[in-house]
Amino acid sequence: MSLPSNRLSVNEVAVVTNVPPRAVNDIVDDAILPSRFVVRGPGRALRPRACYLDAVYWDTSEQLTKPERLRIVRQLSEQFGQEPAASDMATPRWRLPNLSSYVLHDGVLTIDLRSILRRVEKGGDRLDEAGEMVVVDPEVLGGIPVIRRTRIPVHDVAASVREDIPVERILRAYPVLTPRKIELAKLWSDAHPPTGKPRRVADDIPTAKLRSEVRVVRKAG
Repeated sequence: MSLPSNRLSVNEVAVVTNVPPRAVNDIVDDAILPSRFVVRGPGRALRPRACYLDAVYWDTSEQLTKPERLRIVRQLSEQFGQEPAASDMATPRWRLPNLSSYVLHDGVLTIDLRSILRRVEKGGDRLDEAGEMVVVDPEVLGGIPVIRRTRIPVHDVAASVREDIPVERILRAYPVLTPRKIELAKLWSDAHPPTGKPRRVADDIPTAKLRSEVRVVRKAG
């Protein structure tokens, strides 16, 4: 098994935290996060623990002022310490030590962050589970992401979900899947958006048929 990555794309962070991708970018652009949680280089990436800071900053926007949220992010990041390297991760990357201690005090305010942090943990676990389910192999469909042990393209399943096609119909089209795998396919696709022209719904569900009332009269050759 490969080591867990200690860098996440903006879309992966959005999936883990339920923070919109645009807001994730704004948080980075506004220098809300300490620099050690942002990966410098080609493309924008964040460290896993940045997800907790993003979620706290976003989720408390209606209850706290921006200065208060900034202080909470700084205090929380100090409790986190340095982000561990991928090679040093003896425990899953989504486990914070002493989670019960994340009740912070800011002047007269007492802020219990544990529910937010637990939600991020669950989101991270789901992202990792989805990643284990997906295979990208040049020998399988030319490297198109597929569900492990099948030749079913992940983005095709996700596109069907986005078109509100009932799970039961998707399962009839792909009997080897389960409701959980369909859910994870959608999550993985959100974290790794497909490029190029979107596929038609009829391509997503093999049993679907396109019907047309237009008849074309062909001349005899």
